[in-house]
Amino acid sequence: MNRIAKVSLKILKWVGIVILSLVVLFFATRWIGQGVNKITPKGGINKSMYVDINGSKQWISIYGKDMDNPVLLYLHGGPGSASSLYDYAFTRKWADVYTVVTWDQRGCGKSYDKLHPQTITAGIMMQDGKAMTEFLRGYLQVDKITLLGHSWGSYFGANLALALPDYYDAFIGTGQFIDWEENEGRLYKAALT
Repeated sequence: MNRIAKVSLKILKWVGIVILSLVVLFFATRWIGQGVNKITPKGGINKSMYVDINGSKQWISIYGKDMDNPVLLYLHGGPGSASSLYDYAFTRKWADVYTVVTWDQRGCGKSYDKLHPQTITAGIMMQDGKAMTEFLRGYLQVDKITLLGHSWGSYFGANLALALPDYYDAFIGTGQFIDWEENEGRLYKAALT
């Protein structure tokens, strides 16, 4: 075996070791994270479940360190862009002061039903938002909920808060969804330059 072949084999061996180490690290981190995520804080809540909302099974996760904390309903972007795969990374810290509810809205994430595709309209989403809020108010035994909306969720949440002011104590918008056509036009112009 010549020198180049020996060096190549040595490099391949080390690349294989590095790749294998990264795979092991990934799965170990995932396993530990899943174990931590299953822990219910004393006096708190940690539940994930499907809720029937207007004839559609919709996925929610509820986590909080103290059941006496106010409830925060997080409305993701999209519509159709559930963030349930990575909600934990940025919502768990909020659980120090809120009971946080993340929701895969109709037609996306764990609420997507490929056997029964669903039409999503602003009117249907408003009906779903009202029904989900009513469910959470009863389930968590609270009078009012804080809404946090990101992107599409900022538009959705603002409209829910305006339509149902008795259901919400505050609305927080982030990554504001203001004017879709103007936004797309500006992004298109920026992409051309």
